[in-house]
Amino acid sequence: MLTRGLVSITFRSLTPGEIIDLCVKAGVKYIEWGGDVHVPHGDTAAASAVKAGCEAKGINCPSYGSYYRCGEGQDFAPVLKCAEILGVSTIRVWAGVKGSEAVTADERKAIIDDLAAICAAAEKAGMTISLEYHQNTLTDTPESAVKLCGEVDSDALRLYWQPNQNRSFEENTRGLNLVLPYLTNVHVFAWEGKNRYPLADQAAYWRDWIMPIRRLSGTHALLMEFVPEDKPENFLRDAEVLDELIGNDSLALIRRFGYNIPYTDDTSVLATPLPIGDSGASLRSRITLHPMEGFDSETDGSPSELTLRRYDRFAGGGSALVWIEATSVTRDGRTSPRQLWLHEENADSYARLAERIHKESKGAKVILQLTHSGRFSSPDGKPAPVIAYHNPVLNQRLSIDPDYPTVTDEYLDRLGDTFVAAAKLARDAGYDGVDIKCCHRYLFSELLAAYDRPGRYGGSYENRARILLETIRRVRDEVSPGKGFIIASRFGLADMLGSKWGFGGDPSDENGYDLGETLRLLRDMEAAGVRLIDMTMGTPYYNPHINRPYSRGGYLPPEHPLAGVERMITAAAEVQRAVPGIAFIGTGYSYLGEYAAGAAAAAINAGMVSAYGVGRMAFAYPDYPRDVLEGRYDPKKACITCGKCTEIMRAGGTTGCPVRDPKIYAPIYRDKCMNR
Repeated sequence: MLTRGLVSITFRSLTPGEIIDLCVKAGVKYIEWGGDVHVPHGDTAAASAVKAGCEAKGINCPSYGSYYRCGEGQDFAPVLKCAEILGVSTIRVWAGVKGSEAVTADERKAIIDDLAAICAAAEKAGMTISLEYHQNTLTDTPESAVKLCGEVDSDALRLYWQPNQNRSFEENTRGLNLVLPYLTNVHVFAWEGKNRYPLADQAAYWRDWIMPIRRLSGTHALLMEFVPEDKPENFLRDAEVLDELIGNDSLALIRRFGYNIPYTDDTSVLATPLPIGDSGASLRSRITLHPMEGFDSETDGSPSELTLRRYDRFAGGGSALVWIEATSVTRDGRTSPRQLWLHEENADSYARLAERIHKESKGAKVILQLTHSGRFSSPDGKPAPVIAYHNPVLNQRLSIDPDYPTVTDEYLDRLGDTFVAAAKLARDAGYDGVDIKCCHRYLFSELLAAYDRPGRYGGSYENRARILLETIRRVRDEVSPGKGFIIASRFGLADMLGSKWGFGGDPSDENGYDLGETLRLLRDMEAAGVRLIDMTMGTPYYNPHINRPYSRGGYLPPEHPLAGVERMITAAAEVQRAVPGIAFIGTGYSYLGEYAAGAAAAAINAGMVSAYGVGRMAFAYPDYPRDVLEGRYDPKKACITCGKCTEIMRAGGTTGCPVRDPKIYAPIYRDKCMNR
C-alpha cells in the first residue's frame, strides 16, 4: 500500500503544530519528523508533544528522520528513545559522512559495525533502520547501498530511495530497480541540479517510478520533501499531484486511457474445466503455468535438486497444467550447459519428475516442451549458434559474423527424427503431452521467417513451415495415434522484427504485426494435430517488453507496459476466434498483478482466449493459481515485474525470483548481476 506523507524539514521555519495543520489541509496522513529541528535527539518532551498533536489530528508517524551519522561516535540511545515515543516503524540514518569512493577501509568498518549495533537495538524495539539513499555517504550509488546492506547482513536494515537530481531518468530508474528489495519509504521531489520544480513537471517520471513500488508488500510512504521555494501553497499543489499519481493503479489507467483490456470482478469461469479440443484431454481449471526456464539442470540434462524444488513448488500451487520448460532434443541445441536435455540415458529422471508432479499436483496435466535453441545455442557456456539464415538485426545483437555458416538441409532433415524420438521418450515417461516449441526465434521459429534461404526449408510458405508441420504430423502419427495425449506448441504469433526479418510482420508498419500468414499456419497446425497453444509474441533476446511487459527491465520500453498487455490480449482474441478448434492460453497478464484474474476471466467469457498462464508470477508466487481460485490473492507474494529473474538468466545464472524467493536466488542475483 502506498501513502502520502511529508518530511517535516521541508518547513523548518514552521512549528510542529503548523506543519500538522498544513498536512490536515492537504489530506496528508503521514509525517516524518526531523531530528535536527522539530524532534531533536533525546528531547522526549518535544517527541511527546509532536506525537500528541499528530494523534489529535489523525496523523501517523511512519519514520523518524534522525540524521544520525553512523560511524561517527554518536550515542544512539537518545535517537531510539524519541523514535519509541513517536511510535515509528523505521529510523532514517546516514551512512557516514563520505562517499563510497572516498571512505577508508577503517572508516567503512566503523560504519558497518555501528550499523549492525543500531540495527540490533532497533530490532529489539520492534523497528528497522533505513539508510538514506544520499550523496556523500556510503549509499551514494545504488550498487554501494545494496552492497552495504549485504555487508551488515541484518534483517532490520532497509533503504530509502530518492531520485538523484544530477542523474538522468534512466539512471534513477536503474537505481530504484536495484534497491527495491530493501525499500521502506521514498522521498518525493522534482529537482534538476539545484533547481526545484512543481511535482507536476516530473509526473511522468514519478508515474513510472511508483509502479514497481506499488507492487511491493507492506506500506510504503511517499514523503514529499523540499517543495519549490519552501512555500506551503506549493506543498498543497504537489500533494494533489501525488494523490493522483498514487491513484494510478493498472485498472484505473486502463479505464482512464481506454486500453482494450477487458475486466470483470466475477472470476468464477477460471474454476471451470477446459476441454482440449477433440484430444480427449481436459484441464480442471483455466489457470496454467507457462514454461519458464531455470537453467539449473545437471550437466547431462537431467533435473537437478534445484529443478525438483522449483517444480515441487509449481506442482503444489494449484495450477491445472504444469508446462515443463524448454528441454533440448540435442546437445548442440542447448542454450546453456544447464538447460534441460532429454535423451535415452536420462529418460528415467524425467519419468520420476512427471510422477512427482502428478502426485504433488493431485492430477494436473504435465506437458514437456521440446526445443532446439538455434542461434541461441550455447551448450558449453559460450555461443555456438545454429542459424537458419543471416538476420542482420539479430546477427548484430548476438555478434554473429556475416560469414558464419548456416545450418544445412541435411541437418534439418535429421532433426525431425530427433524431435519424434524425444516425444516418444516423453510419452513413455508419463507426460500428458509434448510441446513442439516454435517461438522467440529459436530454430523452428526462425525458419518461419527464412524468406531468403534456398532449398527445402526456405523461401515459400510451404518450405518455411515444413519442419514444424512435418514434425507435428509425425508426433501425431507415430507417438500419439490415440486420444488423450496432447500435442501442443508454445507458439509466437509475430516476431515484431518487421516484415523482412521477422514472421508475422506488417509490411506497412515496421513496429506492427499482421496475422494473415500466422492464421494460415495455425489452421495447418490444427490439421496436423495441435490442440493446445500457449501463445506469445516478440523475442526476449531483442524486444522483451513485447512478451514480458514490465515495470523495470534491461532497458526503458518504448511504450507503456499496458500497451503490451493490450497487444497480447487483442492478438490472442484474433487467433482464438479464427481457430476455435485450438485452445489458446493467453499471456502477459502477470503485469496486471491483482487485476490479472479479472482481466483473464473477462477475456475467457468473451471468447477471446481459452485460459491464461503465468510465468514470472509463478517464480515469485507459485501458489498463485490456488489462491486466485480460492479468492485470496496476496499482493505480498506477487511478482513486481522488476525483471530480476531475466537479469539472472542473461547473466548465466540459475533463474528464479530474488525478491520473493530470496534465500535461494538473492545470493545468485548478487553474484551474477551485481558483482560483475
